[in-house]
Amino acid sequence: MPKRPDDRFPIPASAREESYVLDLLGGIVRRRPLTGEEALAALQKLEDDAAAGDPAAQTEFARYLLNDDPDSRKNRRALLLLKRAVKSGLPDALHLLGIVMLRGQGLKADQERGAALLREAALQGSGPAARDYALLCRDGIGREASDRDALYWWRIAGAGGEASAQREAGLALRDGRGAPKNLAEAAKWLERAAHGRDSEAQYALARLHQRRDWPQADPSEAERWMREAALSGVVAAQYRLGIDCWSGRSGRVDLREAVRWTSRAAENGSTQAADTLAGFFLTGNALPLDRFKAYALLLSAARRGDASASATLLSLRHMLTRREMTEALKLVRNHRTPRSLVETLIPRSER
Repeated sequence: MPKRPDDRFPIPASAREESYVLDLLGGIVRRRPLTGEEALAALQKLEDDAAAGDPAAQTEFARYLLNDDPDSRKNRRALLLLKRAVKSGLPDALHLLGIVMLRGQGLKADQERGAALLREAALQGSGPAARDYALLCRDGIGREASDRDALYWWRIAGAGGEASAQREAGLALRDGRGAPKNLAEAAKWLERAAHGRDSEAQYALARLHQRRDWPQADPSEAERWMREAALSGVVAAQYRLGIDCWSGRSGRVDLREAVRWTSRAAENGSTQAADTLAGFFLTGNALPLDRFKAYALLLSAARRGDASASATLLSLRHMLTRREMTEALKLVRNHRTPRSLVETLIPRSER
């Protein structure tokens, strides 16, 4: 039985936008999704172009076969198309075939050959291939591990606009991996990625601007990017923004915003945020004093492995009746997700 493909190496996305078309309606150009009939026609044309020997079409149709509920027949057909496209030297074909070899999809995995193909595609100007090859350099897959080489290829990919590579270059320079630590240069790379809507880069840039050991740190930039990351769904940023609003680090104390963002982080699974909300209830700071709600939040966090919550529960038990503790346990059991529990304990109208 063939092995499952190695999911550490996802099939790279296509640079094409085949699922939309432009229509002229009332003098205005609008983008709309393809209808089912149009999508089938576009796929048939792609298949026909691939059969006619177009390397770009062969690569794109192979990508489709590898992604569309693949089986052994589709994998073999995709490999045949890619081997033909690679003969033309097309960077996208080299990249995709390299990933297939790393995954072991439709053939025996060959990490050295896969890494060599990615490097060749990167040398021919493929930004996505350079980004993926940098990961191989960092982790020592198919070649010797080297932070220096990883940083080199992240910079190459980042210069071509790959936001994730810009972020990784910034993080490496921040931490001194592959080159001496350089916070100013790290900020430049992280800012490029942050402007490219990379939420992890937004959070990393916000934290960089909160550092006390960097003279160029800007509190206003820290608040700006922390909020952007929080709005993008980064749970750590949501929690940090809540704490900053509570402490006044963001420029002013805003307890309502503190509860709002800390609650959002707790809803998204942060046990640290749940602990903090419990602290608000226990002290009457930011939320009304309520030991029962604090106990329920701590119980939920403890059941998800939070050691700090478990320790606080022990000291809180003598403050509640047995009935209250039983009711809290029932409440936690009935609300199977953190979101459901937090919404019940802290309704949105109270945030």
